[in-house]
Amino acid sequence: MEEMIEDVNRFSKIIGDKGYDGHFLTNGGYPDRLKDSVLRYLYSSIIGDEKGIGGGLHLFTYLEWKGDDKPFIDCSLTVRHSPVFGLQVSDMEISYKNEYGFVLKSKRFEGIIFNDIPERHDAVNMVKERRERLGRGIKL
Repeated sequence: MEEMIEDVNRFSKIIGDKGYDGHFLTNGGYPDRLKDSVLRYLYSSIIGDEKGIGGGLHLFTYLEWKGDDKPFIDCSLTVRHSPVFGLQVSDMEISYKNEYGFVLKSKRFEGIIFNDIPERHDAVNMVKERRERLGRGIKL
């Protein structure tokens, strides 16, 4: 278990250094900072409330949220555990969605390694509408 805690610490530091420092959901529950969310899930797995990490972990976070009535950007990560490499991201999807949750634009990475994970601000710019990035224009 100590090795798993070290893997979670290492993983959350790498992801946090890339700017993904908000709250996460782990396998659809346990809302908290990344490290605490994953550790709470693992604890629930130990006591038998969850199935464990054999099938991997699904992590979800918002990269940009401006309110219920505004478009938003979210990020989903599929994470696998390897005894040799610890926690590794296998898939990543960044989605720009309208206020109703319909995908306007998305970017998917498969077979990704830590070095290929974009910084948070770069991930936002990959999917954000050009008009949004540049502003709505000059008001006179």
